[in-house]
Amino acid sequence: MKNYLGVVVCENFVKEMKLIIQNNNIEDVIVVPFVSQCKRNNKNSNDLIQAIIKCEKKCGKIIVLGGACCKNLDKFFKTERYKIKRFKHCFEMIVNKDIVEYFINQKSYVVSSGWLENWRKNVEQMRAYKESGKMLFLDSARKITLLDTGIYENSMDKLQEFGEFVNLPYDYIPVGMDFASSLISNNILEWKLEAAKRKNIDLLAKNNSKLADQAIVFELLCELTYAVTEKEAIENVVNLFDLFYESERSVYIPFNDDNSIESSKELYDFDGECVWNDTKNGFILKIAYKNKVLGIMKIYGVEDVSKKEYYMNFAMIIGRVCGLSISNSRRYDRQKEVEKLLNQENEKTSCILSSINECVSVVDSEYKFIYNNCASRKILNVDKAVDRNIFDFIHPKHHENVLKTLKNLLCNKEEVCLREMELTPHNKESILVETSSRAIKYDGNWCILNVSRDITERKRAEELREKLIEQSKLLNETLEYDRLKNEFFANLSHELRTPLNVLYSTLQLLNITSTDENEERVKRYYNIMKQNCFRLLRLINNLIDATKIDSGFYKINLKNQDIISIIEDIVLSVVEYVNKNEIEIIFDTDLEERIMACDADKIERIILNLLSNAIKFTPSNGKIFLNIKNTEKTILVSVKDTGIGIPIEMQKNIFNRFVQVDKSLSRNREGSGIGLSLVKSLIELHGGSIWVESECNMGTEFIFELPVRILENQEYDIRDVSIANEDKIQRISIEFSDIYD
Repeated sequence: MKNYLGVVVCENFVKEMKLIIQNNNIEDVIVVPFVSQCKRNNKNSNDLIQAIIKCEKKCGKIIVLGGACCKNLDKFFKTERYKIKRFKHCFEMIVNKDIVEYFINQKSYVVSSGWLENWRKNVEQMRAYKESGKMLFLDSARKITLLDTGIYENSMDKLQEFGEFVNLPYDYIPVGMDFASSLISNNILEWKLEAAKRKNIDLLAKNNSKLADQAIVFELLCELTYAVTEKEAIENVVNLFDLFYESERSVYIPFNDDNSIESSKELYDFDGECVWNDTKNGFILKIAYKNKVLGIMKIYGVEDVSKKEYYMNFAMIIGRVCGLSISNSRRYDRQKEVEKLLNQENEKTSCILSSINECVSVVDSEYKFIYNNCASRKILNVDKAVDRNIFDFIHPKHHENVLKTLKNLLCNKEEVCLREMELTPHNKESILVETSSRAIKYDGNWCILNVSRDITERKRAEELREKLIEQSKLLNETLEYDRLKNEFFANLSHELRTPLNVLYSTLQLLNITSTDENEERVKRYYNIMKQNCFRLLRLINNLIDATKIDSGFYKINLKNQDIISIIEDIVLSVVEYVNKNEIEIIFDTDLEERIMACDADKIERIILNLLSNAIKFTPSNGKIFLNIKNTEKTILVSVKDTGIGIPIEMQKNIFNRFVQVDKSLSRNREGSGIGLSLVKSLIELHGGSIWVESECNMGTEFIFELPVRILENQEYDIRDVSIANEDKIQRISIEFSDIYD
């Protein structure tokens, strides 16, 4: 029987093992798979035993690699021919056991690529294929973690299918083949060393009395496969060569950037792995691993030169073990360096987080704190916040919105911009904070990172500033109102004095010229007196109405009426006044009737006031347009003229009380500055609004909008135009009293 090595391994890892043996050109090794016994309590391990028996027919040495499925095997296979390599978890064949323990402690259900390849069959074996069986996974695991060696192309698809089947989140960890390759290489090298050991011990037993020392050398070779620092590994290698060859001196020259030129010169002079030196009492040996030269070993003063060929052959075996040892040690050194750098970065991060003023905290999926920096604990007024629920410190009025935000973060992995909320620290007054949040991976789980800052004082300052601005605005408005009021009363004295002077002068003229011959002149003076009386009456009426509106005693009498008819009637009534001033008035409406709740007298007063303004500021041969447009819920009335227009800087104040475009006492057009303010108030009492559009020398357009409402339980009120005609003429005369012929 040829001396083959049989490797019996679970079918979930057999592809990795075969690939490692193939890539490293390892001969005389047979890999035999056995059916996975996962989650079957080892009641049916017959397939594993059959795989071992199959190996016995061809292999002199059998290594069994596995996890819980290898339990109790050593009771049946006790001889040195069998080596049962039982791991706590079978995943330790492809990754370090500390990593496996980490994920299991995190309540992950760990799987391999090989297991996923046939996951449906494996689930059936576990009797978990039905819905009730899925609870096995949900009860014991929070997520699925794949330790992927990278040799199955569809591992991610299989992982997604399995994750969706058990309704658990899943994670992908690329572990590569290095660890598994090191494990297999070590076991195969150990087997080869044991074979060489047996062979050489037999040979040395015949020719050398130092068998015990040689056995110790082989034990040291086995120890070399364990990872230590590179410095310790090199010391062990040198000691091994000194012990085995009893040489005068052994020197190891590492092949690296510091001495690559010197090492290259040494390697240039020979091919192969080992060469006898010029003095013929020693040799130079390449130390390599996976065809990469790591250094050279120079041996001087070998005791028994007659065994040259034996020494060199054995040196090459030792050199390969040394190469593996040094390679492992460098990998170990790099790992330690990375751990050191990670620890340094963690210390820096911890120092920074402890010193900054921003409050930094991490909340898990159950909304409990798992990290708080010093500032966060200080603002919450607690010594320890970990394991406390975040909602213990948030004002109840924010609970619903914050819960919705946190759920969206965990679901969509998005970032939430700054938001303000009120916190309730332990035994302390409430404070306002500004918080930014985002979803992060923390200890392998999705959590929420919160960064907050206290804005209580800033908000108080902003509120105080807003109050000051509001008070300043109120003060300015009061001062402006006082200025306008003073200006109004200055104009009022002029408005009252002018008609009184005219009345007095007219009476004097009537007294002087009171003859029958002057009847026409007397009539004209009489009309002047009447018009100025109307001016005084209009001014007094406006003052009284403005006072009532300010005090809240002014009421409107709403009735269901045809507003189109009301406005049209007013326009027809003022045509004569307009034509006297050589102005054309044009009325247009897109609807002949619109019934709505309104006060006809107040609508009349609004229209007359706007028409009065249009007549006063429109030159001869000008035009006035009164248009009515209907919408579904409102009615729009426009009074537009071709007059002098209103400056832009005056338009925003035109509806303010006491404001006039021409403020001089010697102005060309009469008025108190109260009319448009009263118009705006009357429109607002109807629930409407008014605005102006104007350009200098391009005319002015006043537009007001009224909501169309119908009073319930009230019939349509038809106005008798003939009855009100005389009163209307007087009202028109009063409203147009500022217009002189």
